[in-house]
Amino acid sequence: MQQRLLHIDVAKGISIFLVALFHSQFHYYFLTVIEPMSLVRMPLFFLLSGIFFSYTAAPATFFWHKFDALLKPYFVVLLSVFVVNYAYSNGGGITEFIGIFWGTGDSIVWGPMWFLTHLFALYCFVYLIFRYAHFGALPRFAQFSILACSMALGISTMTVFWYPDVVVFGATIRPPGLPFSLDILPVTAGFFVFGFLFKENLKTFKPSPGLLLLASVVLLVTVWQTDARIDFNEREFRGATYAVVAAFCGIYVVLCLAWGLAQRKWLRAVPLIFGRASLYILIFHSPILKLTYPFLRGHLSALLHPWIIAGIALALCLLIPVAIKRVVIRSNILKLAFVPLRDNPLAERLRARPPFLRRKSSVRGS
Repeated sequence: MQQRLLHIDVAKGISIFLVALFHSQFHYYFLTVIEPMSLVRMPLFFLLSGIFFSYTAAPATFFWHKFDALLKPYFVVLLSVFVVNYAYSNGGGITEFIGIFWGTGDSIVWGPMWFLTHLFALYCFVYLIFRYAHFGALPRFAQFSILACSMALGISTMTVFWYPDVVVFGATIRPPGLPFSLDILPVTAGFFVFGFLFKENLKTFKPSPGLLLLASVVLLVTVWQTDARIDFNEREFRGATYAVVAAFCGIYVVLCLAWGLAQRKWLRAVPLIFGRASLYILIFHSPILKLTYPFLRGHLSALLHPWIIAGIALALCLLIPVAIKRVVIRSNILKLAFVPLRDNPLAERLRARPPFLRRKSSVRGS
């Protein structure tokens, strides 16, 4: 990987660490510290995703590649969990099955995986507006104006589709948002497109001490003096103006931290590992936390402080997915489920014609 991009992977590692930290027991022990991180956690994730976006591929190729990278592991994992739950009579009903295809955090058993379905929808949406609505050809002022209006509209309507009473054939149902969390798309697209529009600046990022100080002060004042909060999964966007400003300030602070860590090999090693295993951490950290913390608490509570137990569970929910990734990349069969097919030699061999057919063709052509 190029040196100039190391800080981006480090930033991804910090981002996925914040996601796991939020879902850990530390969230309850240090609520006043971890809760304000909601202003940065997911906006940073969406902005970083936009850095490597491209709309040059043909539509069929683009949509397939995004399905292969995002929805394939999503469906493989959740349908496998559904089958196991059904086999052991631990859930696995029709509601859980439909919820997998609805694809929101409240409709699936492993909630954090909502990000994969939404990111797929987000990539497709941004692809369409850039390729067919020619958003990239607009003046920068027009682009920012549209993004600001889109985010304002999305924030103001964020709760409209969140558990509404919908009557279907005389029965009232309350769906948890739109499929693939489409109801938050106008807001998340703002952070994503910002990352794309400034991708060169972000790739060659270098901190400014003055801006870092200003961003830190604005972020801290927002946290201390307002009730601003962002939780896309729960459709919460309190103190909208303050939240957006704090989000971008927090993103700048994290990028400065990532750049600093990236300058020393021993400092960047761990966040780089987490950043490059972010897919696996996103998928597996939540169930690992739900299994390990109660187990450790039940067996070690007499010996260790709850904070230490929470720290062990947090470490396991990060390290076990890293180990899972290392197992996957050593198996072409497991790669079929988690790795894009174009990066799997086995998939290439499966697409190729069998050797006996190639020999037969060569005989006929001779």
